[in-house]
Amino acid sequence: MDAIESIKDIDGNEYKTVKIGNQIWIAENLRVTKFNNGDNLNDIIKIESFCGPFHDKTNNLINSPCACYCNYNFDSNLDKIYGKLYNPDVVYDSRNIAPLGWRIPNNSDWKELIQYISNVTNKSSIIFAKEKLKSKEFWLSENLQAIDEFGFNGVPGGWWLSNDKKFTDLGSNGYFWSKTLTGADYDFENRMEINSENVTSVGGNYSWVSIRCVKNN
Repeated sequence: MDAIESIKDIDGNEYKTVKIGNQIWIAENLRVTKFNNGDNLNDIIKIESFCGPFHDKTNNLINSPCACYCNYNFDSNLDKIYGKLYNPDVVYDSRNIAPLGWRIPNNSDWKELIQYISNVTNKSSIIFAKEKLKSKEFWLSENLQAIDEFGFNGVPGGWWLSNDKKFTDLGSNGYFWSKTLTGADYDFENRMEINSENVTSVGGNYSWVSIRCVKNN
């Protein structure tokens, strides 16, 4: 684990970064509320209606009016620890939410991270990787297998299920966007899940989850 200099997003939020293998990751969840061109994201609490499920498969949304964020339980006090939760329109919008020089990781980026951890620890199972990626704090007692050996600081920020209009899993699961499209009609964005059992890749276009970024090569 090698700590790298901190970076700032367009809002001025400062983030720690860490080098893991050949990758450099932001070691915190994004808290930004603007795209890199200065356009504001919608705060879900300030708009009257939800835009509906994500249907674009081009991976190149342009000026989506439904690019939204929220805080878990609409509680801004949780922002510093867990960051914000973002819907799929944010991930695929061409205006780009990642700080300049950074990107939202795709499945290959996530797989490289997990493979590096497996190689270093001589453990091939992704079940073992989860405790290496989990933050040392903020997990519920049954999920305390958390040593954060590589400084990724994977916090259990939970998610917002927009179809059910509910927040869930704070303290027990961390979900992070991947920019890889999976192809199914209602299951074509991907997210990485760190939970009490493993690290896995799952989909679901009603999800609002956290964003981590990896530095461009």
